[in-house]
Amino acid sequence: MGPAQFIPSTWMGYKDKVAALTGKNPPNPWDIRDKTVLVFDKAKVARVTFHTEGATDIVVEKENADAGGAESWRVTSPKSGAAKVFKIAAIMWALGSIKSGDVIDEKPKDLKKYGLDKPQWIAVSGSDGKELGRLQVGADVKGKPGNKYLRGTREPVIAADATRLADVPTKVEDVLDVPAPAPAGDAGP
Repeated sequence: MGPAQFIPSTWMGYKDKVAALTGKNPPNPWDIRDKTVLVFDKAKVARVTFHTEGATDIVVEKENADAGGAESWRVTSPKSGAAKVFKIAAIMWALGSIKSGDVIDEKPKDLKKYGLDKPQWIAVSGSDGKELGRLQVGADVKGKPGNKYLRGTREPVIAADATRLADVPTKVEDVLDVPAPAPAGDAGP
């Protein structure tokens, strides 16, 4: 819709949808691009891989992807066991909710200057093993606390608020659901 076709009453019907898509409220009728950094269908995710340079990848897989029951996840690497379901749910929400800040480089040639040459990354995959999306997390943005250089589904390097990524695991203990030990003196049934 260009300026000649812009009718305020028409905009009123779209403004809430544009706000939801762009993450900007109030929305701008002249900039309706989706600002989501990592675009993927959460319902199709069956596997999440967390990569930190110099560490073994942490892999969690959905146990009953199509069973229709409560969602449960299992850590499959580097150790095996039940995953903290609330932690995985929070991470999935965070990955899908990060919105682009400033576009820093549309077609980056030197990823090292953004800390993206050996980034931390999170990949989400479907039950067929096909990668649905990958978020690369680079260096801190100087002068913008909480912001990092990111690359998601699209090619550009962006600077965005990365505080939602604080719960992304860097060690398996962050997601492995280890049962609490029985109280001392409890012999059990």
